[in-house]
Order: sequence, then structure tokens, then C-alpha cells
Amino acid sequence: LVNLFLRSPVDADGNARPIDVYPTAGGERAYEAWMDYTMAAFDLEAEAAPRDRCHAEGLNPTAITVDPGSYAVAEVEVKSLPGAGFYDQFFAVNVSRLLGSETK
Repeated sequence: LVNLFLRSPVDADGNARPIDVYPTAGGERAYEAWMDYTMAAFDLEAEAAPRDRCHAEGLNPTAITVDPGSYAVAEVEVKSLPGAGFYDQFFAVNVSRLLGSETK
């Protein structure tokens, strides 16, 4: 996995807000992210490399909604192309949405 990008869905003005993604402490292929309380959903994009040997699967074609104070786990599978000699790998992203009471 060479690129993992989260963002809020595009708003009425055509803008999408990026969501920072961090490696999970102690997790080899696990990541975490926190949505602002004003964000209702997120889109996930992923890219695997080398492109001639593998590709990313499991990407949701629609935005994933998260209730305030809750979380969603999105998974990405990097699949080996036939004859490439790689093992398939799974990556998990735990995305939490803040309540809004965390800020002053």
C-alpha cells in the first residue's frame, strides 16, 4: 500500500476536507483517523504498488457514514496479480467521529 487518503465528501461548493491518517501504535497494517464533528461521512482512496504486480480492492464506492461519537472500520485488501508472487495483505483504518464537546 503506497497511498491511503481519507476525505469528507464534496460539499455544495465542490470542496472536500482531508482527514489525517496515522499508523496505529503497535499495529503493523492498522491505521486510525478522526473526523471533525461537522463531517458526516468519509471517502477512502488507496493505491497499491508496484501496479504491474498488485492492486487495491475493497474500496467502498460510496461515502461511509459515521455517527457522532462513533466509529467505522474500513478495510483495504492489496491483492497480488496472477503470477506476481506476492501474498495478499489486508489493511484496516479505524475512523472515529468526534462529538464536538472535545473542543472549547
